[in-house]
Amino acid sequence: MGGQLIGAAAMGGLGAVIGGKTSGRKGAVIGGLIGAGAGYLIGGQIGRYLDEEDRKRASEATVAALDKSYNNQGKPATAAWTSNKNQGVSGKTTAKGAGKDCFATQEMVIVPGQGTVRQESTYCRKNGQWEAA
Repeated sequence: MGGQLIGAAAMGGLGAVIGGKTSGRKGAVIGGLIGAGAGYLIGGQIGRYLDEEDRKRASEATVAALDKSYNNQGKPATAAWTSNKNQGVSGKTTAKGAGKDCFATQEMVIVPGQGTVRQESTYCRKNGQWEAA
């Protein structure tokens, strides 16, 4: 796979956030997708197999799936992505309601030579933003 792989320790738990917000907890707080600024939501097992650009694409798909499910009253929603520079690298996130303003996600990434990596997470919407629970 082209590009540099970043280790899980460098990810700071579930992810880092663009825009100056970071969290010391297991999760990371992310804002909505406004213009070019997108929060990183992917980390842990999945994030360590992706370079920075692919983590951003995966994060955007996670936010899109969460937003779609939220807007459809918790019904399952899926968003997929494909790497622009790392051949064969792709993934998808499926989100569904899991309680008041909280949603469960199943994130999956395919990395040639590494196989399929899956991760389950829960995110809650607070003040218009998604926060890892």
